[in-house]
Parts: sequence; C-alpha cells; structure tokens
Amino acid sequence: SAFLQGLLLSHTHQYSGKFTRWKPLWDNFNGWLSNKKISPISACINYVYSQKDIDQVIIGVMSQAQLEEILNSIDTANLQIPEFNIEDKELLINPSNWSFL
Repeated sequence: SAFLQGLLLSHTHQYSGKFTRWKPLWDNFNGWLSNKKISPISACINYVYSQKDIDQVIIGVMSQAQLEEILNSIDTANLQIPEFNIEDKELLINPSNWSFL
C-alpha cells in the first residue's frame, strides 16, 4: 500500500496500539516531512513514483477531492526521500502481518 493502509497519513494511528514499537520511525518520518514542508501524501506518492520497478499504482479513495489531492501531490522532480531504518520491516510494510502484532 502506498500509504500503508492510511497509517502514514495519520499521526494518531502511528502512535497508538500495535504500531508504537515504530515510534522512532514515525518521529523521523514526521520530522523529515516538517523539515521539507511536504505532506505525507506527497512523500508517499512520490516515493512510489520514484521506484523504477513500479509501473502502476493502485490507490483507494473515498471522494473525488481525495483523488485530486493525491494527483496534485505528484511531483515529477523526484523528491529525494531518505532511507529510513525500519525495525521488523516485514511486520510493518505488509498489512497482512498486522494481525500478528
């Protein structure tokens, strides 16, 4: 999921329940967003577009406004996204593993 099922878009979910183990990661990510003055949507969608081996992106939206926000966030200048150290990466990046947390 480009947005980790919305997790990367919501500070509330990042710091609650089973995702608290990644608090340092959330802090780094949110600090980087703040420093660069970009939205989480822009960071996520541009990260996906920067991946050479990804040809298509499937996103879910609840309104036309959400779709327009996502499309307007695409920056073909290829935003330089840092490499974040992710502990237990497979547990986090694959939502099907979240039930095991």
